[in-house]
Amino acid sequence: MTFKQLVTAPVKNRKVVADKIYSKSIEVVKESQFAGGGTGASLKGSRYYGHTYPRDHSYTTRAFVAAGLHIEAKEALRYILTVEKSPEGVMFQRYDADQKSSSNKPPQIDGNALTLIAVSDYVRKFNDTKFVEKYREQLTEIVNGLRSHLHEFGKGSLVHSVNAINEFAPYEEGFELYTNACTCQAFYEAAEFLGDPSLTEIGSQVQKGIEAYLYIPEYGGLMTLVRREPNPSITNVANLTGFLAITDFEIIPLESNIVEESISFQLKGSWNEEIGAYNRYAATMGRHNFGNGPWPMVMLRLASYFVRSGKTSEAEKAFDWVLNVAALNEDVEYALPEHVVTKQEIEKEFGAFMRTFDINPREDRVGEYKKNIASKMMEKYEIAYPINPLVWSHSMFLIVWNDMQKLIVD
Repeated sequence: MTFKQLVTAPVKNRKVVADKIYSKSIEVVKESQFAGGGTGASLKGSRYYGHTYPRDHSYTTRAFVAAGLHIEAKEALRYILTVEKSPEGVMFQRYDADQKSSSNKPPQIDGNALTLIAVSDYVRKFNDTKFVEKYREQLTEIVNGLRSHLHEFGKGSLVHSVNAINEFAPYEEGFELYTNACTCQAFYEAAEFLGDPSLTEIGSQVQKGIEAYLYIPEYGGLMTLVRREPNPSITNVANLTGFLAITDFEIIPLESNIVEESISFQLKGSWNEEIGAYNRYAATMGRHNFGNGPWPMVMLRLASYFVRSGKTSEAEKAFDWVLNVAALNEDVEYALPEHVVTKQEIEKEFGAFMRTFDINPREDRVGEYKKNIASKMMEKYEIAYPINPLVWSHSMFLIVWNDMQKLIVD
């Protein structure tokens, strides 16, 4: 059988496999946490190890909460709420154990928003209102950091970002969908746990801004990014970070025509025929990201979206793809990688990367490419699992676990 046939096959013993991945996910997220409370995006031996990225950290924190890991969640929040911030109160791209910036990119404002959402999850799950009072000053600073990047327009407000989840320079600076969606939810959540109704109105203005300015039906629905400077433009390339924005935060109801239209556009443009799943990025983005391929964390969110939308058959297909990816993992048992790529794709990207190595000498990337090209998965299936395991993938597994119970049969 081909790898595509294996990975897209229905999983008969879904509960058994899912339980094993759940256990692996608990192991991975716990192992990712450093002594000071911060978490790594990958484990020791992978290129992301050693730094805490606020975005990945927030998802890991939410995974701790979802799994009932109270102490780990509290330590993770304590770490991130007290890190160094920019003069505007915005979190940096990444941190070392001493909570000081170790960034090689500009600050990422969605880190502020995602942290507030993680705090809300924590307070709701564990009813720890004393935590909010203890860190009220830091929480207010994070809220004000978001407010410092708000732009008010005639039909609503939007947050401007210079370094966004797309992690690809032409798609970052501007009014980006993911950043604005999580910011909108963050204002709604913070209004509740801080007891500040004025934040609800700000969230409402951002929601109006998203619907008024980022929804462009002529191009297929909600757009990934609208730029104003330096070159006014609209990004309408299929990119499943846009899908994440719509389904992670549900600023617009899932059953609305806007959401269905937008998701249809994103999915249609990101299908990977060779692997039978959806890419996170369109291949035309040219990101040097160890080849272009489907990401398990996106497929998990897709399964969750289908469950919540009542599309059980589609949910099962997406979830089974993830289960198969983990079950077939020859390098790390029941682990979920960053993404899955073909031999042809990763070798092509490695060749392209090496052509520019003198301009951008990244030894860590060379090592990661070589490790994947020589992996057991490559030898057996001519498939690579870059960054194996990725903490975000396992965090998402824990976050969507309750939704998946509708698909798991004893």
